[in-house]
Amino acid sequence: MNQPNALELETALLGTLLMDRDAIIQVIDILPVEAFYRPGHGLIYQSIKSLFERSHPTDVLSVFQNLKETGNLEQVGGISYLSELTNQATYGIEHHARIITQKFMQRELVTICSQLMRDAQDETIDVFELLDNANSALLKAQNILGNDSIVSLEIIKNRLLKTALGVKLGTIKSSEVVTCVDFIKFYLNTVTVIGAKPGTGKTAFLLSSATAQAEAGYRVMILSLEMTRERMTARLIQSKTQIFAKRLVSGDITDDEYNRISDTQLSENILIDDATGWNSQNFKCRLVALYKKYRFDVLYVDYFQKIPLIGKDSVVNLQFYLMENQICGFAKEYPVAICLLSQLTRGEDKGLEGLRGGGIEQGAQQVYIMSDEYLTENKNLDWKDIPESRRGKITVSCEKNRDDSYIGGDIYFDKLRQVMTNWHGVIEVANTNIF
Repeated sequence: MNQPNALELETALLGTLLMDRDAIIQVIDILPVEAFYRPGHGLIYQSIKSLFERSHPTDVLSVFQNLKETGNLEQVGGISYLSELTNQATYGIEHHARIITQKFMQRELVTICSQLMRDAQDETIDVFELLDNANSALLKAQNILGNDSIVSLEIIKNRLLKTALGVKLGTIKSSEVVTCVDFIKFYLNTVTVIGAKPGTGKTAFLLSSATAQAEAGYRVMILSLEMTRERMTARLIQSKTQIFAKRLVSGDITDDEYNRISDTQLSENILIDDATGWNSQNFKCRLVALYKKYRFDVLYVDYFQKIPLIGKDSVVNLQFYLMENQICGFAKEYPVAICLLSQLTRGEDKGLEGLRGGGIEQGAQQVYIMSDEYLTENKNLDWKDIPESRRGKITVSCEKNRDDSYIGGDIYFDKLRQVMTNWHGVIEVANTNIF
C-alpha cells in the first residue's frame, strides 16, 4: 500500500519552479527537500534551491547542468523528464507546498508509530525509555521542517520587497496590526505582553482590539483560560448593546433587550476557545494544531498565568521560561501576532518586574503596562460621580519595544460599556447616561 503522497502536486510545483525563478521564494521556508515522495523530485528541488541561493538561473538547462555535475541526472530521469515537468506548471504553489509537507509528515508519523508499536511489545524496553525515544523521533521530524532557516540576505530582501508590494496592492495583509488605540500596534510573527492589575481593563482592551482587527479583515483567536466563552461573548455584547453582561448570562433581560441582542451582529472573524487541558508541556503543539485548523492572524491568551505548569521541574520560573520559549517559537514559525495578557503582582507598580510569570517579557517584541492611578480614589464612587478629568483614565507605559521608540499614552476605559479607545475626545462619551 502506498504511503501518503501528492505526486501530482510535486510535478506541478517543480514545473512552476523551473519556469519562474522567483517562485521559490514562496516555498523555500516551508518545503524541505525530504518532503518529496519521489527521491528524484527531491534531487531536482535541491538543485533549484542550490542555484537560486547562489543567484544563478534556475531554468531547465541550468538545472540539467547542475544535476549532471553532481552525478544525479540519471536518477531524476534526464533532460526529457525535466522538460516534461515544465508542462505541469501551475498556480498556487505555496498551497501545494504545504500539502506536500503535510503528506511528508504523515509518512513520518506512520514510520514513528509503527516503530513505537513494535517497541511497545518488547518487554525488554523500559517504558520511560520508550517515551523518550518517541519524543526524540517526533522532535527530529519537526526539526526537518525547520532545516531551511538559513538563507541569504538577497533572498530575504526579495521577500521583503514582494511583501511590501503585496501590501501596497492590497493582496497581502500588513504585518502591522491595529488595536483599539492608535499608539499600540501588534505585529505578525511577534509576541506582545499587556500587563495590568485586576479591574484595569485587560479584557476590555482585548475585546475592543479584537473588534477593530476583525473589521480590518484579520481573523482573531481568543484563548480564554479564565472566562467561559459565554461570559466573554456577553462582555462583547455589552460593549455593543449597553446591556450588562451579568444580566445576559443570568437571563435577566427584557423582551426589548432580547430583540436588541438578537439583532446585534457579531463578527465571524473572532473565535473563542475556552477548552481545558492546556498546560506547559502541550502548549505549542496545541497552538500549532489550532492554527492549522483555523488560520488565525491574531492570538490573545487571557491570561498567561492561567496555563497550568506540568512536569517534573519544580522551579516555577523556569517552567514559565520554557513555555515562553514555546510561544516565541510558535510566533517565529507562523504569521500570527500574539498578545499575552498578564497579571501584575500586588503592591507598588514595578514595571517589568511586576509581571507575574517568570520572565515572559524576555522574548516579547513589546511590553505595555496599564495602570489606573486613581483606582483607590474612584473605588467607592459611582461612575457619574467620578470627576471627568480622571473618569476612565488608564495610563499606559511602554516598558519594552524592540522596533520603535518607547511610546506610551492614556487610554479611555469606559467601564460601563467595557470599551477602550483613545483618551482624546471622550468627554462627550463619558457624560452620556447609559444603562
